[in-house]
Amino acid sequence: ARADGGPRQDLSQLEVMSREPSYGVAPGSEALCAHLALYARMHRPLLILLHGRLVWNEGSCLFGEDAALVAPAEALQVLLAKFAASTLRVSEATPLCGSRIECSAASEHSTVVLLDHSELLREESAWSVVGMVSTLTLLLIYILILNGKITRFSKTLLMPLRALVDDMVALSSLELADIDEDLPAEIARRVVPDIHVSEDVLRLQESFKTMRSAVRSWCKYVPLSVVQRLFVAGLEARIGVVKCTATIMFCDVDGFEALCDGLDPAEVLDLISAITGTAAEVIHKNEGTLLEFIGDEVLAVFNTPRVQKNHVQLGVVTALQIHQAIAKLTYRTLYGHKHLDLRCRCGVHTASIFAGNIGSYQRMKYGLLGDGINLTARLKGLNSRYKTHTMVSASVHDVFAKRKTRHVLLRAVDLVAVKGKKEPSIVYESILSGSVTVKAAFGKHNDGFRLYQQRSFAEAADAFREAANILGASASSDVPSLMLAQRCEAYMACPPPADWDGVERMTKKSFDDPPPQEGLGDIAWRTSGTARPSSGPRTSARTVSGLRSSAATELQLTDVVETSGEESGTSVQPAAERQTEGATKRPALAGTAVGPDKISSL
Repeated sequence: ARADGGPRQDLSQLEVMSREPSYGVAPGSEALCAHLALYARMHRPLLILLHGRLVWNEGSCLFGEDAALVAPAEALQVLLAKFAASTLRVSEATPLCGSRIECSAASEHSTVVLLDHSELLREESAWSVVGMVSTLTLLLIYILILNGKITRFSKTLLMPLRALVDDMVALSSLELADIDEDLPAEIARRVVPDIHVSEDVLRLQESFKTMRSAVRSWCKYVPLSVVQRLFVAGLEARIGVVKCTATIMFCDVDGFEALCDGLDPAEVLDLISAITGTAAEVIHKNEGTLLEFIGDEVLAVFNTPRVQKNHVQLGVVTALQIHQAIAKLTYRTLYGHKHLDLRCRCGVHTASIFAGNIGSYQRMKYGLLGDGINLTARLKGLNSRYKTHTMVSASVHDVFAKRKTRHVLLRAVDLVAVKGKKEPSIVYESILSGSVTVKAAFGKHNDGFRLYQQRSFAEAADAFREAANILGASASSDVPSLMLAQRCEAYMACPPPADWDGVERMTKKSFDDPPPQEGLGDIAWRTSGTARPSSGPRTSARTVSGLRSSAATELQLTDVVETSGEESGTSVQPAAERQTEGATKRPALAGTAVGPDKISSL
């Protein structure tokens, strides 16, 4: 017989063979054992009762007298007893009660089989584990292969695109305007290994680099804060100005033409770059807006277009820090044959001005309009007359007086009416707060100036002399204190008229020579109102050479006009307009670049 069916079908064949004499297989015979062994190899029975006779038990065939008879009513109990004696779990054992009858306690069964499925289940579990491991291994290999493909795809397309998107987002707020240039190719290859990038992505990257370079170059011509506000607001630049209160600062090099004497063009360019670059760094650090370079001069503004609550303090501190930075520069020419003593002149003024876009619809610039720009330029020029470095206006002094700033010292230098203005104003020298001695000297000088305005010339002269002595002044230094002391002494000898207002009315915009030491003749000429006799050229112990002419210097600063076309520059008023006394002056233009006509909304 072939045991190639299921356990129940094979059991049915055994029943037939043991029941039919024609097969020659009787229960309990040795011939039956061969068939039982084959059945055991296929289905692993623990117990076989065949026609009421126990023919198989625990892997052994029972025949002859060993094949005990079991009553059909007790067959199921024998099977259950065998299962209880084994270590099998319910899921590992299967009872069969004949070929067609299900096992039931209410029925009698002459044929009963208890199958052991423990090994089969273990094999199935082992094969399940093998299959699972194989599946996971194949899945891992697939993931690794897929990850390699995705990584390659990411490096060649996604990563370059992501970097490009990040750069574009940064460029939209002009964060890339101040970054360094791209690394050279040989350095870039050491930092980032060669990665094959899609040709289309490479073309897109090159286009973006070109645009980034253009924007970076554009921001070098235009105030960055103006362009950033245009980007944020999403507006296009239009002609228009807005009225605002701002602090203006002019700065240039004292005696620049004399410094350039003997230098070739390349050295002059290096000198200007060193000076203006140092000033620009200080302005940028203090969040000022650098509007324009005019030769060796720098024009900056605070509180426009970026709003700054402490713009007055920032303007003054910027001017003072520029002096410190230039002093540390100690610039020598490239060839080292001449040492240059660099000193700057700064003027700072706070005023109500108009700021915005001026020019034409085809070409415009961000600039300033108003009389405050003219006055700032005059303050800068007054440094040459009084031998100071930083001159500020009364409006700046008032802000410091209210807030009592400890880091900056101010002293009144004179009451002047600059050229082009009838209204007088007190001008002040500003320095960074130094030692207690310097503070005492400035305080004594200010006391003397109050006495001077009260016509107490004797007491004022003593105060000025004391201030000069505290500073360790010699006969030719500390010009403000010594000049006012000499003036007081002259007024003591020749008192001014009753309507004297103490105003020094300037007749020129810049000063090539230091202020003359005034004597009795000077005071008499000033108070009498008569024409001053010509006495030839006047000289003093300290002369300053190399200063530019007043017309060329100051008109460059205050009457700047943007030319049309691709080039920009400055122009001055016609000679007839410059020479007309009392004529109404045009508002000064200064600055660089763009900004919307609704700049106030920014």
